[in-house]
Amino acid sequence: MGLVVLAAAGAGIYLFVFDTAEGAPDVALSVDKTETTTTYEHGGGQPLPVENVETVLAVGGQSARVPLTDLDSTACVRRVTPSNGSVTAGQSIQVRFEPYCTQNELTLVYDAGDQSYILRRDPTPGAGDSNNTTIRNRGADGIREVLIEYTINGSEEQVVVNTTTRKVVEATTTSVENTTVSGDGLDDNSYDYGDSIDTTGITTTLTDDVSGSFDTYTSVGTTDGGGYSYVGGGCGDCVGHRDTIGDGHDGGDGGGGGGNSDGTTTTTTTETIQITMPRTMTVEIDDRVTFDGVAYGPYPITEYNWDLGDGTTKYGRTVTHTYGVLGGGFSHTGRDIRRGEVGHTFTDTGIYYVTLTVTDERNNTANETVKVTVEPDSQGEVTEVSDTLTLQEQISQASPGDTIVVDGTFTDIEVDTRDLTLVGSTINESTVGAVSVTEDDVTIRNLGLQGSLQIYERDFRGENLTINGGDSFAVGVHAPNASLVESDLDGTGGVSVDPAEQGFALARSTVTASGDLAVDIGTDGSGHVVGDSDITVVDGTTANDTVGIRQEHGAGVTYQDNTIDADTPILRVQNQPPAITDVSVGTKISQVPTGVSATATDENGDDIVEFRWQLGDDDTFATTNDADYVGQFATAGTHNLTVKAVDEHDAVGETTVQVDVAAPTFDVLVSPDRTGTGDVATGTASTNLPANKIDTVRFDWGDGTVRNDSALQRDHVYTTPDSYTVEATLDAVSDLQLNGSDTVEVEVSPEARLNATPLYAAWDEPVTFDAADSQSYNGSLTYEWDLDPAIG
Repeated sequence: MGLVVLAAAGAGIYLFVFDTAEGAPDVALSVDKTETTTTYEHGGGQPLPVENVETVLAVGGQSARVPLTDLDSTACVRRVTPSNGSVTAGQSIQVRFEPYCTQNELTLVYDAGDQSYILRRDPTPGAGDSNNTTIRNRGADGIREVLIEYTINGSEEQVVVNTTTRKVVEATTTSVENTTVSGDGLDDNSYDYGDSIDTTGITTTLTDDVSGSFDTYTSVGTTDGGGYSYVGGGCGDCVGHRDTIGDGHDGGDGGGGGGNSDGTTTTTTTETIQITMPRTMTVEIDDRVTFDGVAYGPYPITEYNWDLGDGTTKYGRTVTHTYGVLGGGFSHTGRDIRRGEVGHTFTDTGIYYVTLTVTDERNNTANETVKVTVEPDSQGEVTEVSDTLTLQEQISQASPGDTIVVDGTFTDIEVDTRDLTLVGSTINESTVGAVSVTEDDVTIRNLGLQGSLQIYERDFRGENLTINGGDSFAVGVHAPNASLVESDLDGTGGVSVDPAEQGFALARSTVTASGDLAVDIGTDGSGHVVGDSDITVVDGTTANDTVGIRQEHGAGVTYQDNTIDADTPILRVQNQPPAITDVSVGTKISQVPTGVSATATDENGDDIVEFRWQLGDDDTFATTNDADYVGQFATAGTHNLTVKAVDEHDAVGETTVQVDVAAPTFDVLVSPDRTGTGDVATGTASTNLPANKIDTVRFDWGDGTVRNDSALQRDHVYTTPDSYTVEATLDAVSDLQLNGSDTVEVEVSPEARLNATPLYAAWDEPVTFDAADSQSYNGSLTYEWDLDPAIG
């Protein structure tokens, strides 16, 4: 036994299934349906095992077969009770739906075997009754072919109907082939649950010569071109059933599932999915738009995904959508098909590309796109009237949200009102001169520009523009989130995007440059997209020196399906590292700090944000934000000094110079090295350190006298004769300490003793001077006499 329909969600209907349907219980169910709940009450008969009950759930034009016990795992159903056991007389099966998923159909079926689909005549006729020729699908969606087996006067006839073409594709009686069938629900080229086929033409042809009647027929279906599952029995053994709306006949079991025609399972096909829908549509703003896409293929279509071009995604075979005001948009990933979507209103006019993507049960996909032009309605438009206000005056005096229809030819304009739409006339050719956009959220559509377009504020949208920039770039982008769609750009160049701008988009446009560069995207920008555009550079200069798109370093751009001449490639400019042109070193002495400086330039104009320094045998680089550094060499000798300069894009320039480094020196000298008590001895310290590296100089004269300051020269007087060692200590920066010493001999100083005879002398009396009593520490004296000149 296969799937036997127990109950559909029609309120008040009782359906009895008798045990003559092999494997199915004898049970009566009544159905009560509210906004969010469907209840199946067991009205009598045998127990109904919940585990064997399956469902066909149809939501938004799609249906799925799900076991009853798993139904609450779908997005539509919140709870199913009971979830196990059996339901007996007086008990109920209750399905509670989510509030957003109340537009649905739910059918219960009983799984009594391995058959897949139920196709029954509606109602099934009795033997010899040829009046009913309708076959209704009571099982699964997506049936591609129906096999009808007739018994006419004991002779068997087989007919195969393709539900996509709605024709007989194969028949025992060849005269039936190519016969067209009709039916409810076949307009979408898919034979789904609840659809019907009217076989009047087939039946009439088959019974034309046999008294106009047939004994029985059985209908079965397949979704993949392989074997047929025989479900829904022959009428020769029909059994009755009754319900509250009248009597009819139920077909008996037709047996087990049929085998494949060639004994193998069909898993592939050479057929492709076909989609039928209009290519273009023109509507007015706020119109309710219905998109009707018909898709069919070798396997059942399980998902219809509509990308409505403004960031909205809907599901279903037929989608209704309202466009308000706001153009353009990109697709977003959709949600679970069973959730569906609500209505939506756009907020601007514009060109929208609505894409239908269909997926069949084997995950094959196909898509088609319809171009929708949403035009302003007849209300609230401002039309240019040359004898009242100029176009510039109307733009400046407009209010945010207004639409101005440009009808005629005008000079340069500045769009200085935010949230404004300029639309070219659909009757007359409409052109302006150069355009400067100085407010945000501006849209310009269906307009010609005889001059460049300069965009200075964010969120600009240009659609179906023809721009002749003359001897300059047609478009200059100086603000984020600007887009150009369906436009023709001519000039020395096409589009120039400033450095660091974000989110520029160029789509389905043509760019023709008379210079050597069509599209120039500046440094550091991100989120740019160039797609589906034809880009040509015609400059007549030497081959291979033209560039279609120049992407400066640091810019993030996505390219999609563009046509670019082989001689005008995409040039991705690499970042050149900074060049270090000079390195200078201050004190070239080890163990003390030395200042190092560098000079660096960047030909890209990038900022140099970091310098790195390595002196001698250092293991790591020190880092500064400017071009100056203070470090020190550990030892004397010839050492490498390496300097790196890093720009804002992490490009690194590097140079290494050699530096001759001397050891620090220090010494002291006492002069004279022999002196006498009371005489001055001078100590002089010498060093190769600059004065700014010296902290203190300490002189220890050896006689208990110590002087401690930064002077390198000091005087000292000894009072006691002896041999002394003079020690000097230099304390420098970085805790460097240097020492030096010298010796000095100190003796008693000479003592002059002078006698004169007579001490008192008369005029012209001779006086004798005697220095014989003078003393010396070494016994050797020399005498120098200085007599009063007046005496002579």
